[in-house]
Amino acid sequence: MTVENTPPGRGAAVPRTVQEYIDETPMWADSTAVRYSPMTDMQWLIWGLAAAGKFFEGMVVFTTGVALPLMGREFALGATEKGVVAAASLFGILIGATALGGLADRYGRKEMFIIEMVLFAIFILGLFWKRMTGTAGWTGLVAGALSAIIIDSLVRSGVIDVSSQAGSFIGASAAFIVGCAVAVVVSMFTAPKPDAELVGLTWSLTDKDARAGTEPGAHVSWWESPNILGAIVLALVVVLYIIFA
Repeated sequence: MTVENTPPGRGAAVPRTVQEYIDETPMWADSTAVRYSPMTDMQWLIWGLAAAGKFFEGMVVFTTGVALPLMGREFALGATEKGVVAAASLFGILIGATALGGLADRYGRKEMFIIEMVLFAIFILGLFWKRMTGTAGWTGLVAGALSAIIIDSLVRSGVIDVSSQAGSFIGASAAFIVGCAVAVVVSMFTAPKPDAELVGLTWSLTDKDARAGTEPGAHVSWWESPNILGAIVLALVVVLYIIFA
């Protein structure tokens, strides 16, 4: 390997970028470049993570296809409306990759991950708890984000002596817990929407058969069962975590 094609940072203390790992050419123990370019362990890891991202992107489209007949029956959707629903996830992927990808590059993926965790917490709470209010939603988002910022500052300053990865986990957990706690407290002091406006939107006010998108007593195939599909997704998460941990 010549000096010109040696990736920057080799042998130095500065961190290497993902692109430098991708461009890396393996060498023998005596620093002689190999005649072919087998993938290094880090390149296999990068390839695996990229492939997993495309897998889950395809899984979103697959899930939409499974849920579309159920949504069509539940909300009496026409052909055009079904097309809009099916295209919505792809349009969301386009916006996310265009806008949020740039934000992640600018501000860091850890920060975007923490914001995502807060959003996830608030939406899940609102989905299952009918008492949740709009004011509680935005205050929970702000409180969760602030808690994550505080945790990140404490980790960077050494007050919390953990690794950066552990700090990210603690920050995301704090954002989730604090966001939900603040949303619950604020909901107790603000007026909720009437139950009639929440039927079909919250878990407790939606009939079991309506949640499944079926008529009472109707047979449900395995691919129409949220429990079975959820178990499959959970199993995939565990397997991928074991592989890439």
